[in-house]
Parts: sequence; C-alpha cells; structure tokens
Amino acid sequence: MLLSDVSVKRPVAAIVLSLLLCVFGIVSFSKLAVREMPDIENPVVSISTRYEGASATIIESQITSVIEDQLSGISGIDEIESTTRNSMSRITVTFELGYDLNTGVSDVRDAVARAQRSLPDEADDPLVFKNNGSGEASVYINLSSSEMDRTQLTDYVNRVLVDRFSLISGVSSVDVSGGLYQVMYIKLKPATWLGEVSRRLILPRHCEPKTLKARVVKFVMMRQ
Repeated sequence: MLLSDVSVKRPVAAIVLSLLLCVFGIVSFSKLAVREMPDIENPVVSISTRYEGASATIIESQITSVIEDQLSGISGIDEIESTTRNSMSRITVTFELGYDLNTGVSDVRDAVARAQRSLPDEADDPLVFKNNGSGEASVYINLSSSEMDRTQLTDYVNRVLVDRFSLISGVSSVDVSGGLYQVMYIKLKPATWLGEVSRRLILPRHCEPKTLKARVVKFVMMRQ
C-alpha cells in the first residue's frame, strides 16, 4: 500500500522513478555480454587423419576402425562418433560431463600412439586436439569456374588453396568437401600384360598367376 499511496500523492515522482528504471534497464540490456558460442570447455576430443588417394572404404577399414578399437578401452567416454570420406578420417570422442579433459586428451593420445603402429605407412600422423566452445566458427567457401571442370577445380584447391589458407594466422584446419577426384582403373590381360604390370608394381616373382592377379587388383584398388 505504501507504494500505491506515494504514487497517488506524488504522481510526478512515480513517473520519474519509472522512467529511470526503464532507462537503467535499457542501458544494462545493451551492455549485457551475450555470445553465440560461450567460452566453455566441452569434454570433446577430435582425431583427424589424412590418407591422400585412399577411398572412404579403405579409410574406414584401415584407419577409423583401428583407432576406434584402441579408444574403446578408455574410461570416462560417453560417446564415439566417426566420419569417413575420401582421404580423411575424423573421430569425435565425447567424455562424460565433469570429466577432466586434460586426462582425456592424454588417454586419447596414448591410444592413438598405439594404433599408429598399425596404420598404413602412407597415411599422415593422426592429429589430436580439444574442441573449444569458442572455436566452432567456420568459413565456408564455394568455388566455381567457367574454365575448369570439377576434377580440375578439386585438384587446384588441394594443390594451391589448402596450403595458402593453412598459412593464415588463426586457421586451425582446412577441409575440402564435395570434390571430384581422378581415378585410374587398370583392366588386365593376364596373358599379355600381367607380367609387365607385376614387375612395375614390384610384386614377388614367385607368385603364381592367379595369386599374382588378385594381389595386383588389390594394390590398384588401394591406390584409388
């Protein structure tokens, strides 16, 4: 009742007080710090591995599955997700809330080090890094050309643009998606070309023709 009595008896003071409250509210709201991506530490660790020229099937069987087998024994893991595409494997490990992320990163690196001995020699070393809540912003660049087809444009991006973008300060990684890569298929004539192709691939000479043909085809498919 006191507030209503003062407002009735002193309407001007009540109006001024209300206006002041509105002004203070507007100023406070305009200066309120709001971020789309809050600066928090998510218990998430990512593993990225490149294997240039390998298909998604080979990446899945020879890299992604091998690393996931080693990660399965780490305690505190809530979820493991993997994304496999041509020349790239990315595994995301989510730990339980409240788990010490530094300990999780150390365990993941140890597991990756064990798995690395079983990875193909041509594959790049796996990269292990923490996901930061403030580091999720990305820039997407769509490229088109009237002079180059999709295959030529993909080759230009991988040879030129990826390296240039990687040198920019603050850039963590550069990924290429939607590209079209050249693939060479070799159709063998066992009676004529098998011996020559096997010598060029430096395969054992003591293999019998049937075994030799199967190994040649396997080698070519791995190089796609």
